[in-house]
Amino acid sequence: MHRIKTAIFDRAVIPAICLAMLLSVAGVSPAAVSAGEEYVSCVPSVVGDVPETAFPGTSFEVTITFTALECGFNSTGLTDSAPAGWTVNVDQAWCTPQADMVNANGNAAEIIWFGPYDAGTEFTSTYEVQVPADVEPGVYNFVERQILFRVEACGPYTFEIAGNSQVEIPSDFIISGLVCSVDGNILSGVTVTVYKDGEEVASVVVDGEAEFHLSAPPDQGIYTLTASKECYQDRIINVEVVAYTGPIIVLFTGDNSLIPLEVEMPYVLTCVNHWLYPPQGNNGLQMETVLQVINCWLYTA
Repeated sequence: MHRIKTAIFDRAVIPAICLAMLLSVAGVSPAAVSAGEEYVSCVPSVVGDVPETAFPGTSFEVTITFTALECGFNSTGLTDSAPAGWTVNVDQAWCTPQADMVNANGNAAEIIWFGPYDAGTEFTSTYEVQVPADVEPGVYNFVERQILFRVEACGPYTFEIAGNSQVEIPSDFIISGLVCSVDGNILSGVTVTVYKDGEEVASVVVDGEAEFHLSAPPDQGIYTLTASKECYQDRIINVEVVAYTGPIIVLFTGDNSLIPLEVEMPYVLTCVNHWLYPPQGNNGLQMETVLQVINCWLYTA
């Protein structure tokens, strides 16, 4: 691929429309590139998404990718700034090709490749972001997201990093789910309680609705959900929350469904059938669960 060079004239005699046409052919907004005395025929597509949601006191990775579309691609620098007060970690080994220099400048990740690189060289850079433990709920922006490069002796050129640049620290998160009896029927009148570190943080009664929905504080760790209903054995499910990307789904179905304390033979046979021929969905049973049902039939309290 060849560069398109323009002779160096007085800037006043070079119509702005020419640059706009070149950018249009390359598929880039004129606002995305810094104008220079020369321009390259193709430009890198620079993409780097940040997660939509994060937790206080946790960390996540940001990966940025782009491709050199000109030979002699050199003196390339990448900068990406996390929200103020957040910190970043960088490492040369987290980049492909391996970066020549990296710098964690407070909340900004700075990465440099010397080059030159051939056209088609694919760049991937990853850095880590640490979210402060005392961060307030809200939406935070990554700013000053760009790469700077030269093609042989021409340039420098600056391109913005595309992709999601906002991360939300939620005030709480949603836990949703379904509670069934071991025979596959949906139950109502069930109390679902959420515990964190032994303390109750949320509770809801599933009454007349197929699903339950409740809110819990946005903390990383293990949450314990208990489903209880009169005349049924309690069921407990532990959920480890590492990153929140949407409602957390917890299903008290199949082997996690509720077992009645008293059952009759037809109920037992239904459960045996679900063991031998698991129905579609999450209502298939393991032998151990069926044996618990049989025990409730034989030894009714």
